[in-house]
Amino acid sequence: MFVIGGGMASVSGSLLVHYLRATDPTVFGFGYSINLITATIIGGLTSIWGGALGAAIVIVLRELLRELALPLGSQ
Repeated sequence: MFVIGGGMASVSGSLLVHYLRATDPTVFGFGYSINLITATIIGGLTSIWGGALGAAIVIVLRELLRELALPLGSQ
């Protein structure tokens, strides 16, 4: 299982670097970790489809809240 997990992580990392066209450790910062944990908690730890559902909910909420956010200079 460790070998399979490591292989999947290496493939996903390679695809991410290809997509971003650069390697940068700041991509995986504190905010990214919070998003992953929140999606896991919302979706549930025991459900396979819960992770996808939790990720969809977190992404939709983040995008909706981004539209409602006020610019810093317009107060």
